[in-house]
Amino acid sequence: MKGQVYTIAKLHYVNGVVNFVARKKSTNLDSLAQNASETTKKGTAKHPKARVRTLVRFAEGIGLLDRPSKENVQMTDLGKEYYKARGEEKWNLSSKQRKILRNHVFANPEKTPTIFALNSLFNLVEQGYKGKILAKEYAKAIGKERVWKSDATYEGNTNFGLNYLRELDLIDENLNISMFRPKPVFPKERKISIKKAASSIQLFSENGRKLNAEVTLSQRDEWVDYIFESRGGTKGSPNERNPDYFEALELVLKDAKSKSWHIQDIVVASKKLEDLPLSQKRVKPEKYAYPINLDSGVDIISLRKAISLSVTKVGQKSGSTGGNPTKRIRVTFSKDSMNTPDFDTEVTQEVLSKFHQKKVNHKFKKSGPPPSGQRKASTIDQNKKGYTYVFKLEGVKENALKIGFTANLSNRLKTLNSQIRPSVTGLNWEPVTYWEFDDVWSAYEFEQEIQSKLRDYLYEGEREIFQISEDDISSILGKQKSKYKD
Repeated sequence: MKGQVYTIAKLHYVNGVVNFVARKKSTNLDSLAQNASETTKKGTAKHPKARVRTLVRFAEGIGLLDRPSKENVQMTDLGKEYYKARGEEKWNLSSKQRKILRNHVFANPEKTPTIFALNSLFNLVEQGYKGKILAKEYAKAIGKERVWKSDATYEGNTNFGLNYLRELDLIDENLNISMFRPKPVFPKERKISIKKAASSIQLFSENGRKLNAEVTLSQRDEWVDYIFESRGGTKGSPNERNPDYFEALELVLKDAKSKSWHIQDIVVASKKLEDLPLSQKRVKPEKYAYPINLDSGVDIISLRKAISLSVTKVGQKSGSTGGNPTKRIRVTFSKDSMNTPDFDTEVTQEVLSKFHQKKVNHKFKKSGPPPSGQRKASTIDQNKKGYTYVFKLEGVKENALKIGFTANLSNRLKTLNSQIRPSVTGLNWEPVTYWEFDDVWSAYEFEQEIQSKLRDYLYEGEREIFQISEDDISSILGKQKSKYKD
């Protein structure tokens, strides 16, 4: 995507045209130009119509105004909210206006070319770029390196963008990131909205230093996942990425140890290796066996080094040496309470009965019994049954099937429905089918294999929810049966 910039030195310069349009409900460029003393800050533009057109286009780019035709101008809902939040001083942004624009600009960094340019500049400042190098990188990021012909153009357009970021309280005069720093995300449009479990977390060292490492945390049915993004870039350069990878991993392991958690699994989760079978992506630290009990006898530094050494070997060709110990990995923990769940037999049997009924209703007769024989359970004895399940989201027009694993079907169904509040939203998760295993580990592995088969059907941003019909998934699961039959 290419960015768009305008020759407008300060963000608050749009207030003249925005306030005028707000009072008129809708107007046109000629009217704005005729009232240039009110719609432009200086009020003495040599070509007032050209000037107000630029101001309108900029205001449109950040979402405050809309042009239903080339000449006509009207307010957007965001513009109305922005206008109501104005302060006493016309040519300043009120604190409420700053907050409104910050939230809007960083909610979807690719919403418009203007918003994309602002996000690109902010990201470069955050990476440490300054001066002429910042200007050059900014031009590259928004596709203007062949358009901006002189150093003055590079410097001027970059300074305009920096002024906007300062007015939004995102940076100070020395290009330091302020306390109002947002977390930019690039969401994709989806037809249905499903609560996302993953969230980015910020880690701090024991001496209070903020770690430069991207880590996300999510609850996956019975277990907890930490995803560590890969380290990369040249050490000490502005493009260095996640330099505190090792320290972040050690910090999370120490925290898990303090909580008496167990490591159930570690896999390399890079895009490059996504087509490999789960067994080939698994990290196998030497002298440790899953589940790794983080008891008092475990030395975290030694464990981290063993994990990193094993990471280098994942996806490596036979006979190769070296390797990258800082690949993107997913570390899956189980809590003590999860290892011995409260299993309500009476309630669960009622749910199982409902599953069987649903299975017949939805033509899942051939999806098969739990894998056995060639697919034996792990040698790890979890002392509890595990289930891989399929739930369907009722109340939406599109297909939405969730595939997960759990040790307690009734609790899992209840928890998921409590999150979406059926009585308010009209949505409801309903059981479709399930497979029962002797242990949770086998349920987890089967879930992973099924999900890998359905990867192309995933909703954007989701990990376990698929846009696929029950008939289509039935045929795919039928193929899984033949692979694991006795």
